[in-house]
Amino acid sequence: EPTVTPTVAPTPAPTQTSISFTDVKDNDWFKSAVDYVSGNELMYGTTDTEFAPDTDITRGMFITVLHRIDGETKSDVDYNFTDVNENDYFSNAVAWGSENNIISGYSDTEFAPNDNITREQMVSILKRFAEYKQIDTSIIDTLDSYSDTEDISDYAVSAFQWACGNEIISGFTDNTLRPKANTTRAQAAAVFNKIYTIK
Repeated sequence: EPTVTPTVAPTPAPTQTSISFTDVKDNDWFKSAVDYVSGNELMYGTTDTEFAPDTDITRGMFITVLHRIDGETKSDVDYNFTDVNENDYFSNAVAWGSENNIISGYSDTEFAPNDNITREQMVSILKRFAEYKQIDTSIIDTLDSYSDTEDISDYAVSAFQWACGNEIISGFTDNTLRPKANTTRAQAAAVFNKIYTIK
């Protein structure tokens, strides 16, 4: 399967010492992004020695990392998601995301925190996070260079236009965006790196 095209923007040095994971090699396209998110304690390994870059990331974990990027701002809002309990590691992040209109559920009562997050869900959440941070979202890409734009759900089209136009994400080497595909931990590390540096 083709890999995601590496981002080209320079990556700032981590503020902490990055971790050497046995499954992240020096020539991997995501190496600098993993160094950054692990060095800044935004994402952790699945074990002490493995990052699991090709493993999919869940909706609960994704919003948890965005919450870390925002400094884990406290929220006292009550959410109506019956599948999020106050003792869940992601509960504070879900409350924060709900309060600031960064996330929405599958329904008023279902967030599905343990479902893998799709690429179109990911970019939609990222765009709402950018709006919450008052980041300029006016620069967009027409998406004309991608061959599968008809697969993008209506709600996510503007998010893809923004994310591609600002190099938050890039397509795969076969000129696809694969909006319905799950997001891997390596792909998530790359977008968190981007968001963290422009927030």
